[in-house]
Amino acid sequence: KIEKRMSLDLHYYKTPSSSESKVLVRLESEILAERQAIRESLINNSNFQLISEVYECIRSIRDPERPYTLEQLDVFSMKDIVIEEKFGKKSLTVYWKPPPPICAYTVHIGLAMRVKLLREIKDIKKMKVTILVREGNPKQKKALDKQLNDKERIASAMENVEVMDFLESLIS
Repeated sequence: KIEKRMSLDLHYYKTPSSSESKVLVRLESEILAERQAIRESLINNSNFQLISEVYECIRSIRDPERPYTLEQLDVFSMKDIVIEEKFGKKSLTVYWKPPPPICAYTVHIGLAMRVKLLREIKDIKKMKVTILVREGNPKQKKALDKQLNDKERIASAMENVEVMDFLESLIS
């Protein structure tokens, strides 16, 4: 059974397990309000369309251990997407926070973000794409950032049929 409590605008789900962990799940009304506020603040940004496309692409990726999306788990939001242009070339940085409390599939979630971006965003291959952990243990953050942005590791993972099948289950 799952114990459900309401606290402010958030739901906490206490799942029975050996660790008795709590999972924070955002309400749809909160997500919609935040999305609208961020869109209004970015409307004059020249990269607004691309930011919106990236957000729509990533927000629906599912957590492998819970029946929620990355957006519902507050893993990332529209404000975590940064687009910069230097010397006529765009770079895209997506900041995210691994799902709480401890997720065994953190690297897979990051890879799912990258794979979905490569598949769905037009001209993404012309940009430098960086996926960075927003917060967390400095050692883990550094290791995750390195893994998720190393071209050889990414290519190797994308060639692995079992890994790609797992990623498909998160992004489809």
